[in-house]
Amino acid sequence: PTFAVAGTAHGRIFTTLDGSDWTEFATLESLPVTDLAITDHSFYVAHTLGTVYRLDFAGTSVVVNDHESGFFGLLRTRVEVVPGPTANADTVWIGVTSTDRSQHLYFSDDGGQTVQLRDSGLDGAGVFDIAIDPSTPDHVVVSTVGEGLFYTTDAGLQWTRATGELYGPAILGIAEDPVDADHLIALQTEGLVGTRGPY
Repeated sequence: PTFAVAGTAHGRIFTTLDGSDWTEFATLESLPVTDLAITDHSFYVAHTLGTVYRLDFAGTSVVVNDHESGFFGLLRTRVEVVPGPTANADTVWIGVTSTDRSQHLYFSDDGGQTVQLRDSGLDGAGVFDIAIDPSTPDHVVVSTVGEGLFYTTDAGLQWTRATGELYGPAILGIAEDPVDADHLIALQTEGLVGTRGPY
């Protein structure tokens, strides 16, 4: 069977094993769900205003980011996870797009129990999408609205603006080839393009 999770515009989370019967798993706030990430032991739910929850299949939950703690003017939240051996060992990236130019990218290496700001070098750009190199998780690419692509090779301690073939001011989505992480595909306002990776 195939396990799938879906989120609604009203914060409701549904799961299915076969795609025909959906069961409500949880209702988290009444905000639109903007992103989901699934691991073998948990799934992460991102809401419009910056709140991200980790829901463990064992029944526990963790508030990874809480929008009441200073996330204001947010328009979209993105979550990407590199699974660890346990939920408390997951690597979590949270990107936000907001109306201001600060605090747009967060990192956790303990499944969201603690979260650190990791946006040094992003020039205040809002993060629209995140792609993690599956073979080298310290290598991460983010797409932004207005500033193009940025990449890091040190888990976000420093970011470098990508130039060349994929330069564009608004990159709406990115994906790395799971077989060849140097191959990056990007969706920008001008269409879909591909290139060798930015590293």
